[in-house]
This record gives sequence, structure tokens and C-alpha cells, in this order.
Amino acid sequence: MGFKISVMLKRASTALALLVLLTMFRAADSSEQSRVLIKSNKISVSITQEDIDLELQTLNQVQRTRTLASASAITNLINELYRRRVLADLAKHENLDQTDTVRLKLQRANDSVLSDAAIDFHRRGLIASMPDFNKQAREHYQADPERFLKPASVQVRHILFESKTPETVEAALNKAAKLQEELEAGHGFADAAKEHSDDPVSAREGGLLDPFSIGQMVPAFEQTAFALETPGEISEPVVTQYGVHLIQLVKKIPAHQKSFDEVKPGLISSLQQEWLKQSMQRWLDEVSGPDSATVDIEALESTLQQLTGENASPAQH
Repeated sequence: MGFKISVMLKRASTALALLVLLTMFRAADSSEQSRVLIKSNKISVSITQEDIDLELQTLNQVQRTRTLASASAITNLINELYRRRVLADLAKHENLDQTDTVRLKLQRANDSVLSDAAIDFHRRGLIASMPDFNKQAREHYQADPERFLKPASVQVRHILFESKTPETVEAALNKAAKLQEELEAGHGFADAAKEHSDDPVSAREGGLLDPFSIGQMVPAFEQTAFALETPGEISEPVVTQYGVHLIQLVKKIPAHQKSFDEVKPGLISSLQQEWLKQSMQRWLDEVSGPDSATVDIEALESTLQQLTGENASPAQH
């Protein structure tokens, strides 16, 4: 029997799975959904497009996106689904589903699926009835304004002369000094960055970096950037672990209070998550917490003693 199953699994080939792939994701009516795509020649096992759609729904969003982007991943999913169906049918044929161990495992799996479904159902109901947190968000904003203070920052352009070893630093410093003279003579910094910088990402933008505040860059680079005073001012060459930099100040951005509109989405999202978490916990406590059941302390202690050899006090329950 094992040899026959192995042969059948091999017949569920990549070519067959890819043929299924071509049809399974088209818009389909109910008849197409129930159409049999794979059918065993030996036992009563089949796979429909609906089966594959349902299998995809068990994946989280990241897994589903990754699977749908790869023909080989979908092939593996289809083959694994078929394999499970074949082996499950074999187990039933041998009455393995009637053994105590398997019945308990099936009951546990059933309880787990239904438990997750109940939680998801209640969560969706809470989300649908979620209150408006605009007023509460504004109150949070007004109650703690310092929390929304944006620190001072600067925006600069830079040109990097890469030097990965101490031996190459001197050569990089010489290149930086020579280019600095050209920049002071009027050569455009952005053009020079595109031509000379070893930082390929910023070089495409003329050396322009996003604004940054204290603590976001390596110390030597940061200290030099913040020491520049006038837009257009160019620093002396600066050595960091990345190499030698020339830095030009674009603008200084003073510390300022973020507006309510800037922080509103984040505040509301945080309030919603907290409300949902607390609401779910209250519901779980109500339906399955200590007050939802009557405990036979004597029977419980007897069971615990049998299992562990130790007595359990009521405070432990």
C-alpha cells in the first residue's frame, strides 16, 4: 500500500500543479469552485479549486503574498494538500481515527479551530462597534504636550570618500581636501556628490540626506553637521568608520511641537488597540474566567495529587 501511495504522490507532478495554477485564480462561479482539479486514481481523494482557495486562507497575509508570488510555492502547497488528503484517507481506511489517542488529538484540534473562530468572530464584532476616539486623542495630546515635542534636526548633503582601512584614510583625506578647494571656488556640491561620492544612494540625490536629530548618526558626522551654522556652509573633512566626508548644511530645523493633526493617526490607533485588548480580555474573563465555572475542589485536589504527587491548595486554582 505504501508503494502505491508513493507512486500516486509522484504522479501529482509539478506539471499538474502548474496546470491547476493557471485556472485556480481566475474569477470563478460556484460550479468552477467545486470543479475537481486533482483526483486520485486509486482511492477516493480529490482536490477542488475551492480546497486550494481555503488552504490559502489559512495562511497569514505575508505567507499568502509570498506564496502567490511564486509558482514553486503554490506547487508545493497543492502537493502538500494532496498528500495530506491521501494519508488522511489511508488513516481512516485503517480505522486509526477510532483509536483513543487519535480521537483525543482530533477533539483537541477541533476545539482549537473553533476557539480561534470564536475569538476572531468576537474581535470582528468589537471592531465593527468601536467607538470614536477623536475626542480622547485630543485630550491625550493636550494633557502631555512634551511627549509630542520634535527635537531640533538638520538636513545636509554629504560626499563620502570610502576608506575601509587605516592605510586608505590618508588617500581619502587628500581627495576630500582637493575637492573642498573646488567647492569653495564655486563648484556645485550636488553635482560633485553625484560625480565623486562613494555613497551610491545619496549620490543619486546630490548627496542629500533626510533630516536627522541628535543620536541618529555616528558621533563625528553628527557633531560636525550640527556645528555648521549657515545654509550652504561646507565642513572640513570628517573621518568616520565609513570613510572621509565633506558635509554641506542645507537647513537647520528648530525643535517644535508636533501639531495634533500630525500625531492624531498614531494616537487614535494606540487608543483603539488598547480598547480592543481590554474589551477582548473582559469578554474572555466573562465566558471562561474563574467566575464562569464551579470548581469541585476535592475532586481537583485528588486529580492533582494523582498527577503530581503533591497537594494543591484552593489558592492555587
